Amino acid sequence: KALGLDIEVTGREADGLLGRETGGGRVVLAVYRAGATGDAGLGRLLARAAAVGARVVVWVSPEVRAEHREAIRWLNASDAVAFYAVEAEAPRGGSPDSAPRFRAVARPAPPARAKGRRPLPATAEGKAYQAFYGDLVDLLRERRFTEARRSSVGMAPSKTFGWGMKGYAVRMAFEGGEFCVQLIVEGGTKQQNKAVFDRLYAEREAIEAALGESPAWLREDRLKTSHLEFRRPGSVAASSAEELGELKRWAADLLPRLRDVFGPRVAALNLDALTAEA
Repeated sequence: KALGLDIEVTGREADGLLGRETGGGRVVLAVYRAGATGDAGLGRLLARAAAVGARVVVWVSPEVRAEHREAIRWLNASDAVAFYAVEAEAPRGGSPDSAPRFRAVARPAPPARAKGRRPLPATAEGKAYQAFYGDLVDLLRERRFTEARRSSVGMAPSKTFGWGMKGYAVRMAFEGGEFCVQLIVEGGTKQQNKAVFDRLYAEREAIEAALGESPAWLREDRLKTSHLEFRRPGSVAASSAEELGELKRWAADLLPRLRDVFGPRVAALNLDALTAEA
């Protein structure tokens, strides 16, 4: 609420969390420092943001020093990543049940708007993402993948939606010159998610044979979530219309197969038994 963002948490760590901006799909990294901000902490924050591909980075501390506020403002001169510096105040009265208060002391500048005029027009790249995902949703619905809806298509490079089973999500994104499709295990506790992932991984050969594809199996031990990832070369800026069309058809064929192959296996899992076994 302090940042004006709607964030879906996908992983938790001792000093922060990893998430995704609802709707837009940007990866969010938020890190908490118990004491005043320091230069070394800023360096570690940037390294971690690069490692997870964060596009929203939040640095939380009881005291954000003046030089670090200026550093955050300087980093926001680039539109590639949105940086926030947030001061956390202890709950008033010392009650352990009271929530801390957060105050953003450095943040990205709001989009420039002329008074009384409409917002600035969307970029050509944003419109290209919107067209790509809109066409893909149409193809998916033709294949009876009804979880995909055109109304939720935005102008971001990524798109996330459920796939009909609680605790699992599908994410698609253009990143690093590639188009990726991810099946994310995120609904239970960290221990439950890892137990589910391990059981599915034990059936990897049968799963990959049924899919006709061999994904990367990413357990992500430090995070709450785990996921499978499929990648193909692609970019809305550099790929031809024919190449983008092939990516749409590939993804539209892959997602129903993911649901059909994983759905029965997931439904048959006994989470309590898996967790106890783990």
